[in-house]
Amino acid sequence: MPLTEAKPQRAKKRRRPDAGPARPFSLSDYSICAGTAFIPLLARAHAGTLFAELGFADRQAEDMVTALGVPADLFGADPGWMRGVVYRAKWFDERCRRFFAANPDGLGIALGAGFDTRFRRLAGAARRWVDLDLPEIIAMKRRFVASTRRYRMLACDITDPAWRDRVGWRPGTPVVLTAEGVLMYIAPADVRRLFGAIAARFSEGGAPASVLFDYASPLAAVSSWLHPALEYTSARFQWGLAGAEAIRRIDRRFRVLEDRDIARECGPAAAVAASLHELMTMGGFLHGLAHLELERG
Repeated sequence: MPLTEAKPQRAKKRRRPDAGPARPFSLSDYSICAGTAFIPLLARAHAGTLFAELGFADRQAEDMVTALGVPADLFGADPGWMRGVVYRAKWFDERCRRFFAANPDGLGIALGAGFDTRFRRLAGAARRWVDLDLPEIIAMKRRFVASTRRYRMLACDITDPAWRDRVGWRPGTPVVLTAEGVLMYIAPADVRRLFGAIAARFSEGGAPASVLFDYASPLAAVSSWLHPALEYTSARFQWGLAGAEAIRRIDRRFRVLEDRDIARECGPAAAVAASLHELMTMGGFLHGLAHLELERG
């Protein structure tokens, strides 16, 4: 019997780096901390199409979500929380722009930055910026964002004061620190130590020092399982704050410049909840946005 000629084998096509994930995205593949970082990333990625009236877009977030294969309904279909996250991001961006317009040589430090892309969104307004987060998150972020002379990523735990020695800040340098969507997940004692460490270090030298952060009220913290996005994760809030003025109990060098309730920007249901919360707490905010300034030493 004559031998038949073997058919040549087709070479397997190599998957392009931008061809998407090898298997469907699942939160179970990530830690609890990393899982919560996808919440604001997803909201920012869909901001341009879902909330065009806010005038906010994040192309870099869109690219990350596409590359990772994060489904649009990963945290449910309620648009209210997503709108609140986008409004919050815009609020932080605007205050950072104002800071750098007044202090062009200043330094920006994002505490618990997650997958945030603020340095890119500021479009040159910030000359120096540092993103800090846990090693797992920074390692993932490096797949999409590169460090430069003006922008750095540092893998560290923000509850360890050692981060203050790594960010490249020197007394006399204006600084703005942001903590967006992170403090409520941290133990109260660690949050108090963090604010104390910020006041102790960045009040030196007499230069402007601002702190931007958001917070959940004590009632919202203990009932965080009701949050429409968190119900899809095992993460829960640990820290709550009864207004930005309460930070002055940690250190009197903080001065409140702005304190407002973001819950009213999260759709009709959240607005009603914010009004009820205000009545129950005699004026307390359900989910606040705060801008602090340190007294100059």
